[in-house]
Amino acid sequence: MFLTNLLRSIIFAVAAVFLIFIQDHSVVLGATVLLVVCALVGFAGLLAILRREAKENFAASLFASVISLTVSMFLLTTNGFLGLQNTEGDLFLFRLLVAVFVGGLGLSELIQSFRAEAGDRLEFRISAALGILAALIFVLAPLNDVNAVGFLSAYFALSAAQRGIWLATPGKQVKNGK
Repeated sequence: MFLTNLLRSIIFAVAAVFLIFIQDHSVVLGATVLLVVCALVGFAGLLAILRREAKENFAASLFASVISLTVSMFLLTTNGFLGLQNTEGDLFLFRLLVAVFVGGLGLSELIQSFRAEAGDRLEFRISAALGILAALIFVLAPLNDVNAVGFLSAYFALSAAQRGIWLATPGKQVKNGK
């Protein structure tokens, strides 16, 4: 779990910093960042599976990777070939894809929390709650393009910070390979 958390923390932190400090908060930019993040998270999950790091939660890890890679392939198709614009339909599609991605990760982590050791159980549930709450915001809240990209960057920042704290917890030094 160490490699998965480390890679996700780095990926989410870089995406959050980029989205926070860039002036453009359009659907096109948000979809492009989401495409890169989904692809990297999906491949990082597959790398963890191949390294047999996720042996006790193989199905949940595979589910998170498949969701991430599916969303990235869909974004590559719509953003790359069809060309997303800043229309209401594209905003709806962007919000839906973000909800699927973060909700899928949240569901995966909730499932993993039931099989996790006592020290990791709460961390998995915090991470799952962040993802599920963000998915609900993207589905239920009336967001425009600036708000949608802002909430996406907030999710990335909170998730990166939570995972970084999880990795730096003193009781985890032996498990994290340090």
